[in-house]
Amino acid sequence: MKETARVIKVSGEEVLVRVEPPEQCSKCCSCGAARPRKFALSLKDAGDVSEGDILEIMVEPYSMMKVYALLYAMPLAAFITALFLVYSVTASPLKSFTAACVSLAGAYLGAAFCVRTFPSLVPASCVRKRTEG
Repeated sequence: MKETARVIKVSGEEVLVRVEPPEQCSKCCSCGAARPRKFALSLKDAGDVSEGDILEIMVEPYSMMKVYALLYAMPLAAFITALFLVYSVTASPLKSFTAACVSLAGAYLGAAFCVRTFPSLVPASCVRKRTEG
């Protein structure tokens, strides 16, 4: 995945960027509402980045699949597993749904803990300054 972003503000290693959607997005606009327009990046070896520069942000698709699995597939699996296990024991839809919701919340808290504790789960990105030419 490759995004183009314009630097809005530089503050030490923290850079605020605005994502510039590709030209194809102007025809469809189906994902524009879901994607944040501005976000902060922490750059360690960015070189000389200044306001107005255009950056290319590249993330490997495989890296994103790990994040999608952690944020979507695992909580869904926890929800469905708790739903069926508790229902098979209690035969109560209300209790099984409540337990499934609690397990879903626990799965998201666990995912947040994993991301903070194991930064290697967050996809590595390559940021480089685009040279006009």
